[in-house]
Amino acid sequence: MEFVGVADLLASRHTSEASLRTAVDRLYYAAFLSAREFLGVSGRARIHQRVIGELRTHDRMAGQQLETLRNIRVVADYALDVQDPLRRDWQRNYQMARRLANFVLERLR
Repeated sequence: MEFVGVADLLASRHTSEASLRTAVDRLYYAAFLSAREFLGVSGRARIHQRVIGELRTHDRMAGQQLETLRNIRVVADYALDVQDPLRRDWQRNYQMARRLANFVLERLR
């Protein structure tokens, strides 16, 4: 998926916090949109939770990984003052998000 390539490009060429946060966002959407399409989930209401729930029904571990990836994405998109010391390292967050996205995308093949 093209979103993964964009994420990798951002993370490799621009290591600023803003770039890494954006890369995490792109990784989540690569996995989320692939899962949504794979599962045939449509609509807008509570779409993220519905896709995660459906994926858990189809593949429990992939659903859990997508939910963890979503949680990192929420921090990346909405938390300027990150309280959790483990979530302050954006290079680490990106690497974790990349592993999670890879896992989910592989399970959807």
